[in-house]
Amino acid sequence: MSFNKLGRSTSTSNVVEYDGLIPRGSDLVEILLDPTGAATQSDEIYHIVIKSTGVPLFEKGIAIDPPLGAHGPWPGTLPSFAVARTDDGWSAEVAISIAPLQSPAASRVWGLNFTRLEPQRGEYSDWAGSPRYCYDPRTFGNLVLTSK
Repeated sequence: MSFNKLGRSTSTSNVVEYDGLIPRGSDLVEILLDPTGAATQSDEIYHIVIKSTGVPLFEKGIAIDPPLGAHGPWPGTLPSFAVARTDDGWSAEVAISIAPLQSPAASRVWGLNFTRLEPQRGEYSDWAGSPRYCYDPRTFGNLVLTSK
């Protein structure tokens, strides 16, 4: 078991520790959202972390030391989520209300990335295949919102 600087277990805490720009210590997934589709810095994105223990983190920007930019609380109602465990591993499901993320700058094409850290095997990957680091919104893939 690993512990953060405050002495809390990183497996039961919503604190995410980073080594450089890679999370460490906990089996987790991240969702990175840019509702404008035009963000250029990490403080313009929304960050969701779900640990395999079921502990979440929801924020605007990325809380990392040293800072990449400003960060703060998630706006409005927090997303709901569930974690399921099986003999083969675990999965997370997240429901996000997009209303609090909408703004005059919001677009129908959002920037999106997913990451996965599996520390037992030393695996860290991201869906968009970011060439440098996954928190740069200019390297995100696209999520196209359609109307019903």
